[in-house]
Amino acid sequence: MTKLGMATLARVLALTVSLWLALPMTSAQAQMPEGSVQTEASESTPLVYHYPERYQASADLFEKEAGPAVARLSKSLGIDPFPRVDVWIVPQVGDYFTYNDLKNRAPDWAIGLSLSDQQTVVVAHDTRMAGGTTSELDKTFIHELAHVAIDVARAGHAVPRWFHEGFALMQADEWTPQRQEQLANAAATGALMNFDNLTRTFPAHQNVASLAYAQSFHFVRFIQTRHGTEVFADAIARLDGETSFADALEGVTGRSLDRLEGEWRDSIATGTSWLAILRSEFLLFFGATILLVVIWAVRRRRRREEIDAMDEDPDGWEYDRSKYPLPGDSDDES
Repeated sequence: MTKLGMATLARVLALTVSLWLALPMTSAQAQMPEGSVQTEASESTPLVYHYPERYQASADLFEKEAGPAVARLSKSLGIDPFPRVDVWIVPQVGDYFTYNDLKNRAPDWAIGLSLSDQQTVVVAHDTRMAGGTTSELDKTFIHELAHVAIDVARAGHAVPRWFHEGFALMQADEWTPQRQEQLANAAATGALMNFDNLTRTFPAHQNVASLAYAQSFHFVRFIQTRHGTEVFADAIARLDGETSFADALEGVTGRSLDRLEGEWRDSIATGTSWLAILRSEFLLFFGATILLVVIWAVRRRRRREEIDAMDEDPDGWEYDRSKYPLPGDSDDES
């Protein structure tokens, strides 16, 4: 499995920070210091933005993407109407808590978070932009907005962690070659995790946690591709005090969660296993070595053919044996 550096780990984990907190005030009540930021309501969605004036360009970017994102989330989760969501664009995630005189309970490396059941999204502008792009900043916003939308749709009922994270990754289109490679390696080596073990929490170890996110994305997308855009909306609508998410999903798809997982594993078994083999560093090195040997052999054969094709005593070649004797030439033989 490819090792992820600390920077990659921060991206994998920080993008999915959803703080299920009971804060003493709602985001609608919270205010930044007077004169430091501006609050602007969206013209096309129920979103309200809070940001320093220097982040105007990013706020405009979020507003541009918000309409399509809200429409997708509403359809995919069955939310009607979509509620007000406060979007805070701050230098660092911890600044949100400082501005609102709250205890900072976010990790230092967080680049975005959603406050569970409080319809609040926080995006760390400066941290996210350090070595990043506006596109990545936008993905963080959509990712955290998806978490809020799930919290609204589930209405207090439990949904598994793998769905929470996989759905948010899918909405933000955060599939990467690194996640593809990691999933392929895990499938090829039998290292895929059971989704039963990803119901409440994800592993703490960086590589295993990263695989959990990759699996969740791919599984959620698999279910939606097989059973339609509104499959999760229909399942969430069935949630009540007695119906679990797994039971609700089975009621919509006609397949148990175990069967869905089995079909998902079957769908990736062949393709990803060969992809993993082809991406093996050892195989690449071995293949390069074989290629060099083949090239050398071909060149050697061609050179030998060229030599064999030459006449032993070509016309026009004047040769003085006394000055340049060949092996076997001697006066005794003359």
